[in-house]
Amino acid sequence: MLYNWVLFRLSEVYLNYAEALNEYSPGNPDIAKYVNLVRSRGSGVVATSPVSMPPLPNGLSQLDMRARIRNERKVELAFEDHRYWDLRRWMDETNLKADVLGVNITGTTRNTFAHSKIKVEGRFFNAKMYLYPIAYTELTVARGLVQNPLW
Repeated sequence: MLYNWVLFRLSEVYLNYAEALNEYSPGNPDIAKYVNLVRSRGSGVVATSPVSMPPLPNGLSQLDMRARIRNERKVELAFEDHRYWDLRRWMDETNLKADVLGVNITGTTRNTFAHSKIKVEGRFFNAKMYLYPIAYTELTVARGLVQNPLW
């Protein structure tokens, strides 16, 4: 059976370019241009709405633009298995260590519901986890190879 799925979307390419350009050349007008291309795509924010997202404001600093790009990646690439790898690349240990939360929904009356946060899973992340350990069998075969730090 043949399965087709998207490996790279144009939106991801634009956001990758904008993020790299923001780190290399802050203030470059192409940064906002490519983020705004993602925000103003023709399909609208919701499938039934022709309304596009507003463009980014002018004059954002490098830190502000970095925050906007990271948020845009979080929203645009949601449910596409990018978030964890983005957090690792950005070395964002605060979010990597954050507990996984869920919601408990209970019906209070026929048409009203109460929502409460619940902890689904506790997460642990250590600095050594940025690099995977090298298998012992590989270390014994390649004599010059050394184990990654902290492993």
